Amino acid sequence: MRAGGSYALDREGNRILQFPIFEKGAGDYAKAMLFGKWSGDTAQDYIDRGFKGLNAKETAAYEEMRDKLGVAPQDAYEAVLSLRGFEAVKDAEGNTVQGVKEQQRLALLDNDKLTAAQKAALDKAVIVSGEDEMPADYSDRTAFLLSKYIDESRQDAARGALESGLSIDQFAQWDDRRRALENEKGADDKKVRTDAEARLLVLDEVMQDTGLTDAEKQAVADYVLISSIGEEDEKTRKNWNEIAKGKVNATDFVRFQADAAIYDKWAKGSGTDNADNVADILRGYDSLTDEQRDVLFQTYSSSMSRNPFHVSEYEKTIDQNGTFYAALTGDGKARVRSLLNEYEQHINEGRELSEWRAKAYMAEKEAGISPATYAMYRVALETANTDNKGNPRTTEATACVRAMDGLTQQQRAYLWQSTNTSWKKNPFGAATVGDYQSGEETGINPIAGAQITSDFGPRESFQTDNGAMSSSLHPSIDLAAPEGTPIGAYKSGKVVKSGWSEGGYGWVIEIEHSDGTVSAYHHMMEKSAVPVGTEVKQGETVGKVGQTGNSTGPHLDLSILRDGTPIDPATMIPEFKDKATGYVWDGSSVYTTVTSGSGKSSGGGSSGRSSGPQRPQRPKRPSRRR
Repeated sequence: MRAGGSYALDREGNRILQFPIFEKGAGDYAKAMLFGKWSGDTAQDYIDRGFKGLNAKETAAYEEMRDKLGVAPQDAYEAVLSLRGFEAVKDAEGNTVQGVKEQQRLALLDNDKLTAAQKAALDKAVIVSGEDEMPADYSDRTAFLLSKYIDESRQDAARGALESGLSIDQFAQWDDRRRALENEKGADDKKVRTDAEARLLVLDEVMQDTGLTDAEKQAVADYVLISSIGEEDEKTRKNWNEIAKGKVNATDFVRFQADAAIYDKWAKGSGTDNADNVADILRGYDSLTDEQRDVLFQTYSSSMSRNPFHVSEYEKTIDQNGTFYAALTGDGKARVRSLLNEYEQHINEGRELSEWRAKAYMAEKEAGISPATYAMYRVALETANTDNKGNPRTTEATACVRAMDGLTQQQRAYLWQSTNTSWKKNPFGAATVGDYQSGEETGINPIAGAQITSDFGPRESFQTDNGAMSSSLHPSIDLAAPEGTPIGAYKSGKVVKSGWSEGGYGWVIEIEHSDGTVSAYHHMMEKSAVPVGTEVKQGETVGKVGQTGNSTGPHLDLSILRDGTPIDPATMIPEFKDKATGYVWDGSSVYTTVTSGSGKSSGGGSSGRSSGPQRPQRPKRPSRRR
């Protein structure tokens, strides 16, 4: 009773426990004294086991757990006994499927009365059999199970599958099935199918398995099939992770990759139009939206011009009710889409532009003509071109320009001239078309088609509607436009100021640009400006024309500053290069003429004008050049 059990010695003289004694109350002592040590329940269990107690190794483990690791004696004893009685599990061919140690460790893992450290100690004492062998890590159940059932190379994928709702058994089942189909060989000892075909067969089986939920089917497709794509097809895995994941179902991705691979194998060397045929494959997937078809097509081809499902940001700006666009046939609209997709891809990838793309780029920068309009104009020229050599006549260009919707007279003149800069007698008026310039953005007119109504430099002062006197020093240009007209950023940049100004400018916004300039937009409609911190692209709407502050009517007062000093905006915007006055502000209350220029207001009828502050000065900002 005092020893906590009945002990004996084995043949080597090691101390072994025959049976433990857990209860040590007065009644237990009395019972033992009256009826002997064999009267206890544990003694009877020992007899029932054929007088087989713990061996020396088990005895040492039991005593360590009881005396040093704080395990209750009964829990320690039962834990040791739970590791007994296992035999290796073998398959029909006699191969070991599950060894004794693996079964012991699984039993230990499921013991909810021991801590991870206690389990590891018992493992080391009883299960470990060699100096190089380590006990299992019982601190992470998932890691333990993965290490026992899943090949090391597949454990990361299995962990992802578990997080998505699959069990380890489900992952192992489908991963084994995939591997079997991939490795199956014919009579010639060669693989009977490609890996892509094997994945497709597994997918078909998965989709027909009524025991799997839809979420589990997606998890099998992602973590069993997609994750198994080998390093030789790294592009496919990259396409999934960077293009398709989160936008299309894993099952649709696997099916399309397999169908595309089978098609490529069939079409190799045939000279067929792969893009069109692959698009037809995607059209056959009835459950997909065009947005999903777009994503899948991108995993097959990086050429956006051949992607019939992609809708570029430029195409989204087209007025669907416009006369020209509405009259286009399906092929015509497809051609517009192709051109705009091509243009968008070149812009997004930062490529140098050439041919019509360069013209479209400059048309937007110099005349505010959208790429969508330019693409439609190009389609119109292709349709009207009678010599079929891409050399339109002036009469054809004139008709095509007139077919475009929503252009000002100046934009029509620019569009006509951009077709061939050597043409004379522009029917829409004089227009100067600049050469393509890549790299740093050139400034654009913040209000497409708007004219300057008050130049940069000295001018006659005047009284505004609210009685304020205008400054005779005008550090800006005024652009006439109806109230509510959208104002676009003259260059890309970051909004650094937005709100009401106390200097007579009313509601304003300021944008800092990468070339060190800051553009300021004054007298906007109240609360129409985008907030501070917004990153804006060139031409993106940042507010609306208004007449807040000291103003005679709705218009935009545009200032451009470099290191805090106002400069003539007309020198920064090619569209207004002929309107530059030649004045510079020298930091005092006067302007200096450095080139020829009138410095007078260009007039402008009834358009509004701004009074501005008494001195054309702003807080200086550090130059941020890149």
